[in-house]
Amino acid sequence: MLEPPERLYNPRDYVETNTGNKVSKKTILCGSQQILLSGKSILEHDSVIRADLSTVKIGRYFVLSHGAILKPSYKPLARVQSTPQSAAAVPISFMYSSLNIGDFVYIGEKSVVQAASIGSHVYIGHNCVVSRGCVLRDCISIADNTFVAPDTIIPPFTIFAGNIGKEVGELPDCTADLMEEFMTTNYAKFVSGTRS
Repeated sequence: MLEPPERLYNPRDYVETNTGNKVSKKTILCGSQQILLSGKSILEHDSVIRADLSTVKIGRYFVLSHGAILKPSYKPLARVQSTPQSAAAVPISFMYSSLNIGDFVYIGEKSVVQAASIGSHVYIGHNCVVSRGCVLRDCISIADNTFVAPDTIIPPFTIFAGNIGKEVGELPDCTADLMEEFMTTNYAKFVSGTRS
């Protein structure tokens, strides 16, 4: 992985918590009382977390990039068939489940993620869609512009890409170490200040 460049942010535009979370004032946090950030996370401007639907628990060193949307997955409980006598649409009942995200997870710009769970050391590129019910195991990489179909389970050490996404390669055994270094460096280089 490439070393991330230093990025400056205006301290008036971000709130920094006691645990080192840096949250943009332009981040939309729905149901903020149901969001648990473990620490050292960055939530950039125009990103959205929909915890009003269900609880969202996020590990350490997490990045939700500009314009990205994170929301819990749902599953249908019962499908009601329409009858020939009734042309009206029949509602489908469903339930949202809590979303657990591991440590060292990066979600790229303008990605929409509605996974059932996300492990640790996961990289999701820019403009990706991770559909409902997906399970992302530890140490995976999803390439930019990838669409992950509903209920997909991505195994560890997998590179996933395409529209519709599929396995295109494997990651090395040292992926956890590389991702930890990338995320800690990314956090350290996201600093308060303005350009001269």
